[in-house]
Amino acid sequence: VSTILSTINSLTLSPALAALLLRSANSRRDPLTWSIDILFGWFFWLFDRGFHLSERLYIRIVGRLLRIPALVLLIYSGLLVLTWWGYLQLPTGFIPAQDKGYLIASIQLPDSSAALRTRATMARIERIALDTPGVRNVNSVAGNSFVLSAYGSNFGSMFIILEEFEHRRDPSMRSDAIVANLRKRLQAEIPEALVMIFPPPAVSGLGRAGGFKIMIESRGEVSLTELQKYTDLIVKEGNSQPGLVGLSTVYKANSPQLYVDVDRDASQKHGLSLTDVFGTLQGYLGSRYVNDFNRYGRTWQVKVQADAGDRKGVNDIYRVRVRSSNGELVPLQAVASVELVTAPSSIVRYNNLRSVVLNGAPAPGFSSGQAIAAMENLARSTLPNGYGFEWTGTALQEKTASGQTGFILALAVVFAYLFL
Repeated sequence: VSTILSTINSLTLSPALAALLLRSANSRRDPLTWSIDILFGWFFWLFDRGFHLSERLYIRIVGRLLRIPALVLLIYSGLLVLTWWGYLQLPTGFIPAQDKGYLIASIQLPDSSAALRTRATMARIERIALDTPGVRNVNSVAGNSFVLSAYGSNFGSMFIILEEFEHRRDPSMRSDAIVANLRKRLQAEIPEALVMIFPPPAVSGLGRAGGFKIMIESRGEVSLTELQKYTDLIVKEGNSQPGLVGLSTVYKANSPQLYVDVDRDASQKHGLSLTDVFGTLQGYLGSRYVNDFNRYGRTWQVKVQADAGDRKGVNDIYRVRVRSSNGELVPLQAVASVELVTAPSSIVRYNNLRSVVLNGAPAPGFSSGQAIAAMENLARSTLPNGYGFEWTGTALQEKTASGQTGFILALAVVFAYLFL
């Protein structure tokens, strides 16, 4: 209000007052002054009439209201209560989602899916994305999930580059509309994979993708299977609610794995150290760093790894030989056995508690505050004793900053008054 009054005074009343002063000061009027009076005389006359009328009306209204102060204060208090009630009804939020010109996709196939199957599925997703209006280019990587920080042959990441903003002025070409279109098509045409589309984070560096991230924690003697059971239940119930979309997790308690059981006593008898056994396995089945060398003005790393054809099956593990302390090559089969087991592909600890990472996003038309409230209600009603949840990323910042609006508005009023 102070700013508006100051603007009116400086742009309207001050020139009018200056004109009146100049008129009284100029007793001798030249033709230019008469021309100005003719052009602007009616304007100032109308302005003066309107100003005096509004002044008398304001004085009359204030005079009558002063006779009924109790009723005026009652109405004023009612307006304050109505304003506060309306403020509480508004959905809360933190940082609005922005169209940054690209989207992030996370692809997850069933456990132990081959890399060839993952690449074939991602090729189909690429064609669907490129056929979507508003998409210019697609960059994809198989073997890891950028959003979920997971690695495996059944994971994939995709960066969907959108057209320039001048080519996407239609509301149907905005990033949120493209996300909704892609989710609908991929769910119908790629049923064998879980494809999650997220916008980029509103603040670069604050998380890997937009939406929210919540940690489902095991705070008691809870088995890994039960942790997956209740996490999957939250995902199922959350995706059926109107305010949530894209709930997913990579946690699986029964992912098939190969367990190499090394016999310590047999290794010692053959003159093998555990360091040599595990290093040999790493070098042949994975990769192992050796050293660096300089060439062409750059530093290059040397890593050893067996060819892909020599590490495709379980029997290839038994073909590995480990050099003993006396220089002999001992077959790995003599000191180790391989078993097929089920176990979590990765275990995350958050605040020193065994946790499961759960990603999601607000549904179109819902704010981040509504999504957080819906997730909290869902977690409280679903998780039994021995479980808990904590927020992280942007959602944690929003929870930390909540309740400070009144303080910030008070500071704004104080500083505005001081500056004026």
